[in-house]
Amino acid sequence: MIDKQTKIRISLTVAFLVALSMAAVYSMHIHLSARKASDLQQLQMTASQEKTILLSAMMAGGIKWKKTMAIANVHATYADTPMTANLSGVLAIDTKENELYSSYLESDAKTDLAGLVKTHRADIEASQYLSLDTGTHFVTMVAAIDKKYDIVGYVAMAWLK
Repeated sequence: MIDKQTKIRISLTVAFLVALSMAAVYSMHIHLSARKASDLQQLQMTASQEKTILLSAMMAGGIKWKKTMAIANVHATYADTPMTANLSGVLAIDTKENELYSSYLESDAKTDLAGLVKTHRADIEASQYLSLDTGTHFVTMVAAIDKKYDIVGYVAMAWLK
C-alpha cells in the first residue's frame, strides 16, 4: 500500500512532467509559426522581385524613348490582375532621374520610390536590381536595360506586405 505522502509526490511529479511537456509543445509551436511567417515573407519578397523584373523589362522600351503612354499601358495591362493585387506604387524614371511615369494606390501611404532609387542607384546598377523591406512594403528597384544591355532608366515598385 502506498502512503499518502508518496501519492502526493507521484501526483506532483506527474503534474510537473505534464506541464513540462505542454511547455515544450507550445515552444515548438511558436518556433514553427515564426519560421512559417519568415518563410512566407521571403516567398512574398521573391515573388515581388520577379514581378518587378518582368514588368520593368516590358517597360524598358518606353523608358528608353520616353514614351509615358507605353509605360502606362504596361502598368494598365496588369493593374487589376492577381499578378499585381498587392502592388502599391510604380515609378519609372530615366537615367537623369526624370520621372516618366508614376502611379500609387490612394488608400496606401506613398513610398518615396524616387528617393530610394536615388539613394541606392549604385547598388542597382551593380546588381541589376535591389530589393528592400521597408517594414510596410517590399520595394524592388530594377535597372531597365535596352537590347544592347545599356541602362536606360529605372523602375521601382512597392508591394504591400
